[in-house]
Amino acid sequence: MKIKNAFLWRPYTAPQAWLASCAIVLVAFGIRYMLQPIVEPYGVFHLFTVSCLMIQYLFGYKFSSPAIIAAVLLGEYYFVEPYGTFDSIARKDIVIAMQFLMVTGFAVFFMEKLRRESYSKELVLKVLESRHKTSLLRENDRIFYAKKSSDNWAILEELVEDYDITLFFVYGAHDYKIRPLFYRLATRFKLNDPPEQWTTGLHPEDMDRLQDWISDESKRTPLHVRLIQEDGTERPVSVVVDHFRFMGKQLSVVKLAPPEDD
Repeated sequence: MKIKNAFLWRPYTAPQAWLASCAIVLVAFGIRYMLQPIVEPYGVFHLFTVSCLMIQYLFGYKFSSPAIIAAVLLGEYYFVEPYGTFDSIARKDIVIAMQFLMVTGFAVFFMEKLRRESYSKELVLKVLESRHKTSLLRENDRIFYAKKSSDNWAILEELVEDYDITLFFVYGAHDYKIRPLFYRLATRFKLNDPPEQWTTGLHPEDMDRLQDWISDESKRTPLHVRLIQEDGTERPVSVVVDHFRFMGKQLSVVKLAPPEDD
């Protein structure tokens, strides 16, 4: 959340604001100077009023107030008769200068008030937006941890309730954890055999189908595979798989399918 200084409405440094203020006043002076042969002696401070209000809008009263003083001096010196001198200041000169000072000064005062009100509301909106984002982040964290806790609970429930019908777990892509039921049904694979040889208990033609079926989370129907007995005979079984996300990886629980109702 970026908050600007209340006395500098735009994201400019003070030297940049002073330089821009001088440039705006000089542009107004240059235009009025070029129009002098056409409009004299009228409209002495019109362009200066516009320039001072522009400075007030961009940078605030700290920069528009010196601009008003500079405009009075430039206007009285170059565009009010007698030109090019401050001698013999007449009542007319004072009236013109005071009129410019009063009109421009009141406009700057009210514009400053409006800019402060606008800034105050902008600041409140930024604070509210920041709090809203913080609330959303906290809510996302709460949902994430609640979902994570729910997933962990579902995994624990799966392990406890379906332990007796679970054949093995697949964590990630290649990490297989064989359960006791697999040893009992596929007796060719012995308890003292290396874990990576578990495929000896499964019919070779079913291996690829089983792995493809495990990796596809959309599969919901049972898959029929053949487990190999110690004497080489085949034991057909139907298996299903439940998928979870655990520690950033997929955990697949392969278990016996429930018996179909007649």
